[in-house]
Amino acid sequence: MRRRELLELLGSAALLAGCGEEDATPPRAPAVEEAAPPQVERPSEPVPEARPATDADWARFAERLEGELVRPDAERYAVARRLFDPRFDSLEPQGIAYCRTESDVQRSVAFARAHALPFAARCGGHSYGGYSSGAGLVCDVGPMSAVALDGSGAMASIGAGAKLIDIYAQLAARSLVIPGGTCPSVGISGLTLGGGQGVFGRKLGLTCDAVDAMRIVTADGVIHACDAETDADLFWASRGGGGGNFGVVTQFRFRTHHVPQITRFALPWRWGAAADVVAGWQEWGPDAPREIWSKCELGSRGADRSVAIHGVFLGEASSLAPHLDALIARVGSAPRRRRVESAALLDTMLVLGGCARRTYEECHMPPEGTLGRGMKRTRSHVVQTSLSPDGIETLLEGLDRSGLVEGSGRVGLDAVGGAINAVDPDATAFVHRRARFIAQYATYWPRRANAAEASERWLDQLYVAMQPHAGGAYGNYIDPRLSDWERAYYGANLPRLRAIKRRHDPDDFFRFAQSIRGAA
Repeated sequence: MRRRELLELLGSAALLAGCGEEDATPPRAPAVEEAAPPQVERPSEPVPEARPATDADWARFAERLEGELVRPDAERYAVARRLFDPRFDSLEPQGIAYCRTESDVQRSVAFARAHALPFAARCGGHSYGGYSSGAGLVCDVGPMSAVALDGSGAMASIGAGAKLIDIYAQLAARSLVIPGGTCPSVGISGLTLGGGQGVFGRKLGLTCDAVDAMRIVTADGVIHACDAETDADLFWASRGGGGGNFGVVTQFRFRTHHVPQITRFALPWRWGAAADVVAGWQEWGPDAPREIWSKCELGSRGADRSVAIHGVFLGEASSLAPHLDALIARVGSAPRRRRVESAALLDTMLVLGGCARRTYEECHMPPEGTLGRGMKRTRSHVVQTSLSPDGIETLLEGLDRSGLVEGSGRVGLDAVGGAINAVDPDATAFVHRRARFIAQYATYWPRRANAAEASERWLDQLYVAMQPHAGGAYGNYIDPRLSDWERAYYGANLPRLRAIKRRHDPDDFFRFAQSIRGAA
């Protein structure tokens, strides 16, 4: 396999990470260095009785912000209101507050409460349900994106608005990393609050597992400095309980990990071997050494079908070889190609993030970079036990019969286990600690009115067909079509999450279609 082919194969993971692109999106807010904040800060002004906001109210709010308020009459509003997915371009918030400081977040919460405005927190704008926008006020924490290491490098203070590619770039300079996903423009807040699985997870745990402390503005405007000892219930709920439920995070403190060597690999098979590939991989990937993360990816577009296993090994290529031999033996046939390549940490994340042919600077949203947006819908299952032969057959039949011409369908099976499953299901709000892999079903289509219907119909049919073979759902792949979504995302942790919601947001201020409700 030529290097270009390897990059294309590995880079396809970016699609399933929410990074399919089509055109330009809102500008990335610049990092703002901030002084060390106080431990607790309460709002300076009481919240008056709610009344509709006038233009004068909005103007006063804008004057008090240290950041920028973008209103519908502003030139940049058309871009500022956009989320990553063009499906949500019809959303028209009354204002977008780009918050530079925690005080700006407090002011935004107070203003929305004072005027009974729907409120949405936004970092990267990647919510699969479009829940990081709405008809009221969007609180964008993008400007709070500073990344700072302590003297030893063991801890990193990261602003809630930081994007993954910037975090990786700054930590990689010292061969450090925190566990996270691959899509470069995803924000650290949503990823962490929903759990955060990714290529380092089997060795280092979920993103939320690396959090040592965080600062959160709750519905009453109070800033909580949370850790395992202080506001421990809020700290617990904010590690896997989902974004937008309990408050607006302004800063995280993460434990970092030293990763000196990374090897990535890609093994594509012919479609005729797909059943054996899935069967072999599901007995290998979740039980492999923790240093190995892998994904079994299947695709369908028109008459074309594809199946491949690719992944990342935290170590030297020579040490990986016997493990790949064991995988191939389980499959029972040799792949069409076998490519293994060691690379620097940042180079690896650029490739996995779909930026193989972009520089780090280009791997951002415009105007700083050249990344684009794309139409996409996803659904997910958390798979607790290996798929039966019937389950594998159902999966492959769904891809074989997709009939997608303008769009495409993909299924990604992400191995978990390892450090992720070493944590008890009730130790954090992320409950799915006994799974073997997470299945993500995704469909992409061009921006034409007649292209979406067939793609979405295929996705829903495949999801329903796989229901007897899997259960649960990953909250960061939030799915507006789920009926019993609270149980699917949170399982046995739901009653405790509801109790914490009642305690910290009794009026249900942080509310959207799939937010946790205090009442059962």
